Amino acid sequence: MENRKAIYIFGCIFSVAFALIYYLLFQTFLNQKPAEYTVYYHQIGLYQNSDNAKKAISNFKEKDIEAYIYEIDTMNSIICGMSESKEEAEKYGEALKKKKIPFVDKTIQTENEAVHEALSKKDYKTALELIKNESKGNEQTGAAERKSTK
Repeated sequence: MENRKAIYIFGCIFSVAFALIYYLLFQTFLNQKPAEYTVYYHQIGLYQNSDNAKKAISNFKEKDIEAYIYEIDTMNSIICGMSESKEEAEKYGEALKKKKIPFVDKTIQTENEAVHEALSKKDYKTALELIKNESKGNEQTGAAERKSTK
């Protein structure tokens, strides 16, 4: 009789312990969200005609500014100073101010690890292609946001 009570008590204790372990494991794995990266950049031009955008890129190169064309729907946005660091982007903005080049600060949010890797390698063309291929979000002056839907 005593053994039966001990077995019931240990059974209840182990049931509660395993239930807690499973609960914690499922909470940990189900609540994991993919890493989200914020890309900061400056828009220094917006052209409907791609030839005009290419001419603008040439003009910026003469001023020692490495700029890229980022196509948004039918528009060609000229961007520069891409970074995952807000402080680095702000420094680049200060350099643009010194050169008296008007710009608009923008951001893109992505969960794509490949974008992060491309930016780490300073491969901005690849990063822009990857961002362009993601699903489209809201593009607004001063606060562009893109979220991938995986």
